[in-house]
Amino acid sequence: MVYIDKVYAHVPKNRMSIQSLQSNLGLKNYQVKLFEKVHGLNQICMDSEHELKEMLQIAIHQLMDQNQVELKQIKYIIFCHTSPLVAPYPHNVLEEVLSSFELDHALYFSLTQQHCSSGLIAMEVADSLLASDPNNDDQALILIGEKAFHPTCQLIPNTTIMGEASAAVVVGKNGEQDEVLTVHRKIMGKYAAGIQISPADAKDFEEKYTSTLIETVEEALHQVDKAKKDVAWIIPHNVNQSSWKQFAKQFDFPLSRIYLENVSRLGHCFGADPFINYQDMVRQNLLQKGDLYLMVSVGLGATFAVSVMKH
Repeated sequence: MVYIDKVYAHVPKNRMSIQSLQSNLGLKNYQVKLFEKVHGLNQICMDSEHELKEMLQIAIHQLMDQNQVELKQIKYIIFCHTSPLVAPYPHNVLEEVLSSFELDHALYFSLTQQHCSSGLIAMEVADSLLASDPNNDDQALILIGEKAFHPTCQLIPNTTIMGEASAAVVVGKNGEQDEVLTVHRKIMGKYAAGIQISPADAKDFEEKYTSTLIETVEEALHQVDKAKKDVAWIIPHNVNQSSWKQFAKQFDFPLSRIYLENVSRLGHCFGADPFINYQDMVRQNLLQKGDLYLMVSVGLGATFAVSVMKH
């Protein structure tokens, strides 16, 4: 499959406490305590200085400045977002973003139905597109970003609070960094209504969540003839700490090998989470050459996605 060539995640410096968001999100006092004490959320990353277009442009600019991306090699651009609409008609955020760059030659489109797991699914889509291309130097640019512009899209009741960040990821057929060995997903269409599902379905999803995530991980590893013992790290989404603690217990996997440092200080930044966490882990030298690791995310609705990667 493809290689991750370059990654830059734009993480704004501004943070808001759960208590400061309480009124806007309509949280009761016990719900604030639930998020802080049980789910391990403390601060939420919010970009009060930039609109979504600017957040995405910052990520691309940083990618270009730091890594010398050859724009002429970008053949496909995939914009991943959780909310089906990220701007009022007739605005096209992606077109506005790309107007600042020499990317007129690239084919661009959005990926949204997998919600917060769309960034991982985009690597599989990019692999399919590039595989049919005879030029081995062609690359795909994956853009991920979102504004929590309304309480409805910032709060998943009793589960998580969304933050704001963006990421730009360049993938190609060749690379010296991280190889995508497989991308595997499991879709549970029964819960397609998302936050609007019935209380009975919500309870059912909660009961099946951990076991389904474990099944998805095991199936992904099986596809590349690997086992749990081969996994050095899990790079997760930042939904909350409690669900990952439950996963680690049931999967019998060391919690210390699941990178959870950003849950408390950023919140759940939609589909950008795994790439934010990846960037931080690389900067902290936590990934060693040859390490097998998993990027894991779950999209509301529900799509469980696992990418098996080699550093």
